[in-house]
Amino acid sequence: MSDNHFEPRWRLNVDDDVTVAFDSTTATITKITTGESCCLGDYPSFMVEEPGLLRVRSSHAPPIGKWYVTGEE
Repeated sequence: MSDNHFEPRWRLNVDDDVTVAFDSTTATITKITTGESCCLGDYPSFMVEEPGLLRVRSSHAPPIGKWYVTGEE
């Protein structure tokens, strides 16, 4: 049996999601209304593709923000 499992790439456009703020120094996204935060640096694959566009590779989306699966491998 294979150990392979699918880990999609998740995308968050911070400029389009006004419910969150991103701190590039700490790689943390914060829900503005509650102060709840999530460190994206904890994900094995995290990148800032361009200002305001974040990506992670994970079996599940980060818990904060409106993340979308991209069609990329």
